[in-house]
Amino acid sequence: MKISSLYSRIGPANHEDSVREVRRKLLPILAKAREAGGFVNLDMETYSLKEITLDVLAETLDDPAFREWEHAGVALQAYLKCAERDLRRLIGWAKERNRRITIRLVKGAYWEYETIVARQKGWEIPVFPRKSHTDANFERCVEIAMENHEHVTLAVGSHNVRSIAKALETAERLKVPRDRYEFQMLYGMAEPIKRALMKMGFPVREYAPIGELLPGMAYLVRRLLENASNEGFLQRAFLGNVPPEELLAEPESYVEAPRDREAEGMKPFSNEPVADFTIRGTRTASVARRRRGELAAWQVREVGKSWLEADADVAEAIDYLEYYGREMVRLGKAARLGDTPGEENLYLYRPRGVGLRIVEKAGRTAQGQKSIKRTVVEMGGKNAILIDADADLDQAIPAVVSSAFGYQGQKCSACSRVIVHADCYDRFLARLCEAVKGLTVGPPQDPANGIGPVIDAAVKERILAAIELGRREGKVAAEIPVPGEGYYVSPTVLTDLPPDSEILREEIFGPVLAVIRARDIEEAVGLANSSDYALTGGLFSRSPATIRRVGETFEVGNLYINRGITGAVVGRQPFGGFRMSGVGSKAGGPDYLLQFMEPRVITENTMRRGFSPDVLP
Repeated sequence: MKISSLYSRIGPANHEDSVREVRRKLLPILAKAREAGGFVNLDMETYSLKEITLDVLAETLDDPAFREWEHAGVALQAYLKCAERDLRRLIGWAKERNRRITIRLVKGAYWEYETIVARQKGWEIPVFPRKSHTDANFERCVEIAMENHEHVTLAVGSHNVRSIAKALETAERLKVPRDRYEFQMLYGMAEPIKRALMKMGFPVREYAPIGELLPGMAYLVRRLLENASNEGFLQRAFLGNVPPEELLAEPESYVEAPRDREAEGMKPFSNEPVADFTIRGTRTASVARRRRGELAAWQVREVGKSWLEADADVAEAIDYLEYYGREMVRLGKAARLGDTPGEENLYLYRPRGVGLRIVEKAGRTAQGQKSIKRTVVEMGGKNAILIDADADLDQAIPAVVSSAFGYQGQKCSACSRVIVHADCYDRFLARLCEAVKGLTVGPPQDPANGIGPVIDAAVKERILAAIELGRREGKVAAEIPVPGEGYYVSPTVLTDLPPDSEILREEIFGPVLAVIRARDIEEAVGLANSSDYALTGGLFSRSPATIRRVGETFEVGNLYINRGITGAVVGRQPFGGFRMSGVGSKAGGPDYLLQFMEPRVITENTMRRGFSPDVLP
C-alpha cells in the first residue's frame, strides 16, 4: 500500500498533519485486513515521504487495537544512505515493544528521480552514487535484519543471485528459522531463479500490480526497464555474458569522498537551496531561530504565505543578491575590443542611475536631467496550462493545483486558465475537483493549511465579485468552506464560461481557475494565445512532436513542459514576458542589469614616437 493514496495533501512540510490523517485512514484498513487474515505492507515511495511512512507505521501499530498484531510491515530501500539507520530504528522500536515486524528489503526504484531532484534543489543526494554501493548496503542490511530475527521477519526483494546467495548464507550461518525470512520476486521475472529457490525448499512470494490496465502496464514497464538496466544483474547475467565469478564478486562499499577545499576568491553562483522539510529540525519553532526562518515567518504572518512559499521567496531573494552581485563584477570589468596595434579600445558600462516615477515620468525630461530614463516593468498575466489527450494526470493535477492556488493565486505567474483536450476533459475535471476539495484554508502558521488569506479586504471583495460573475455566466465545479473571519477566499474552479467572459480575459490575481475544453491541441494553443498577456504558460503532454510544436507556437515569456508554471529559479529560468505582461528583459538572466547601464567606449592612441607597446621586437 502506498500511503500517498490515502491523503492528497501529504508532504514533509506538514509532516504531523500528514501522519495524523494517513493514520486515521489506515486504521480501518488494518482492521479489515486483520478480520480477513491478511497482511498489510506499507510501500516506501520517494525519499520525501520516508519519514512520514516510518512514523505512520510506528504510530499506527502502537494503537492498542494492533499492539499484538504482527501481520504488518514496511519496505526499506537499500539505495538510501540512511537505510541502515532506519532499519536499526525499526528494530529498536520492535524490541522495546517485544513484538515482530516484517521488513521488505529492496534495492529502490527512484534512483534517477532522487538524484535529479536533490541536485535541482541543492540538497545532499540521499542515494548511493553507484549500483555496487547499493548492493553492498543491501547485504549489510540483510545481515543486521537476520541478526535480529527474533523481532524481524525479512522479505528479500531482489532478482540478484549474489544478493540472494548472501541472504541464504547469512541465514544458514546465523541459524535463522525458515519461517522468519522469504524471497520476493516480480511476476514474470527471473523464472529460473525462482524455480531454483523453490526446488531447494525456500519460501518464494511472487508479486504483481493489480487494478486498471494502463497504470499496471506503466508499473510493469518501469520494472522491466529497471531490471534490464546495463548495471542490473539480470541484464549482465542473461544478456551480457558476464563471467559468474564477476557476477558473484563482493560489491564495492561506499566511501564518502573527501571534499575539495573551496577555491580562493568569489565562488561561482549557485542557487540557494529551499528548505528540506524532510529534516526534522527544519519543521514549525527551530527554523524561526535563524534569520532565514525569521524572514519567512514575517511573510507567513503579514501576507498569509504558506511556509513553503515563504521559504522559497527568501531563497529567491538571496539568489538575486548573489546573482546580480556576480553579474555586476563581470560587467564592471572593461573589455578590450579588437587587436589593432598602436590603439587600445575599451568597452565598459556605467550605471544609468535611479530617479523617476515608473511610467508617468520616464518619458519626460526633467530640469537638469541629462539622459533618457528607461522603464523596466513586470506586469500581470492570464496564464494558461494546456493538457494534451495523452497527459499524465498523476503529474498534471498536482502541478495545476499548486500553480493555480499557491499563495492563493496571488502570483503574476499563477495559472488562471487550464485548457484541456476534449478526449481527457471529463477525467481531468473530475480529478481536479477532488484535489481541490482536499485543500484546507486557514491560518498559514499551521502547516496543515495549504491555503491562507488574500492580501486585504479590497482584494477579497474583488475576487468574490469575479467568482459571482463566473457563477452567473458558467458553473462552479469546485469550492470549499473557508473561515468566516479574515480575508479568506475559497479556491474555486469555474467551467462552461462564454468565450468573451471577462474572467477569461482579465487578471483576477486570486484563487480562481477557469477550465476550458478544446477540440485539439491546436485549438488549445489558439485559446491560450488569445490573451493580451504573454507571461507564463505550461503544457502537459507525452508527445515529443506536440511538445516541439507547442514550444514554437505558444507565445509566452516562460513556457514550462510537464511541470508547474510558478517558481522560476534565478539563473536557470530567467523570468519575464511580453505583450501586456511586461517591458524589458528577463529578471534573473544575464542581460537584465544591462537595462540599467549605459555602454561606453574609450579609445586611446598608444603610439609614442614610433613605439607601440603592442608590437614586440
